[in-house]
Amino acid sequence: MFLLKNSDGTTTLFNNKYVEKLRKAKAAAQAKAAAAPTLPGAQMPTAQPAPALTAPASTTLTSQAAPAPSTQAAPAIPAAPSASNVATGGLKFSPAPALSDDEIIRRVYAKQPYTLYGKGTVAEYIIMKGDKQSVFMGLPTYVQQVVAEEKVSNGLLGVYVKQVLLNKKHEPSKGISAAFKSYYYPTEIDTAGTFHLTHDISRDFYLLSSRQGYAMLLPSMPNVGDKLKCGTIADNSKNLFGGTVKLKAEYTDFYVDGTETVTTPAGTFNCIRLKGKVFEDNSAYKANYQYTWWLARGVGFVKYEIINVDGKDANVPTTILLNKLERP
Repeated sequence: MFLLKNSDGTTTLFNNKYVEKLRKAKAAAQAKAAAAPTLPGAQMPTAQPAPALTAPASTTLTSQAAPAPSTQAAPAIPAAPSASNVATGGLKFSPAPALSDDEIIRRVYAKQPYTLYGKGTVAEYIIMKGDKQSVFMGLPTYVQQVVAEEKVSNGLLGVYVKQVLLNKKHEPSKGISAAFKSYYYPTEIDTAGTFHLTHDISRDFYLLSSRQGYAMLLPSMPNVGDKLKCGTIADNSKNLFGGTVKLKAEYTDFYVDGTETVTTPAGTFNCIRLKGKVFEDNSAYKANYQYTWWLARGVGFVKYEIINVDGKDANVPTTILLNKLERP
């Protein structure tokens, strides 16, 4: 059972009854589409499996030590005409319910959006404090984001990501129950590559019972200087020790700061760099953060930097680096 956040702000309870309703609606829509003229320029796929995920040409994928930085220039992103550019303010999803599921998946993959996708893909991260490997909140040493499932619904591709927490031995930490079950973070992507970012590495260490809202709306083709449409993530959950947690994180002032080639233990990636602010209201504390994110096409987070403005160690950022990237 899932509670999905729709693009119009409403929620949908995703259970067996709803699945059956969608199945009937989909069958009726496919019958109607079969009788209608083919959409101009759209290649309707034959009855074949969904196309394999192709790694972005600008990304080096490896689970070995990081290679030397690429000599290729980062893909050009047009500069904004001014610092007040607001390209995403009126941006909305463009569902394509008239297309088949395979065609929607093919078009999303072709756009290579700045998020993780492709069932079975694993992105593993290490936690750094200053220049030393550390743990996050005294808990995991390694964090994995795993694409557990992909489903097409209402003309959008839904990518379901789960979080896996490991100790320095790459095993479930003794401080984290082996029975820890991750919540699935659903991200909807349209065929233009636009998506709502609904998960955030630094605040996903909870046994979530529900999540509402999103961090921000990200277009497939951003411009340097673009201000991003931001939102709020609200969680009702239990922490790893069984305590009840109500967490609200408000994202503000995020914008595309520039482009950068970033080398991590997983390889070298051409990234867009986002900067912004997050106000977190937890059951136990309130805090203000400065964030910098580096995102690559088809990968999402490559590097992630947090500075607690209110903390004693405000000048020592916590950094999360992509350690390994595996594709099926």
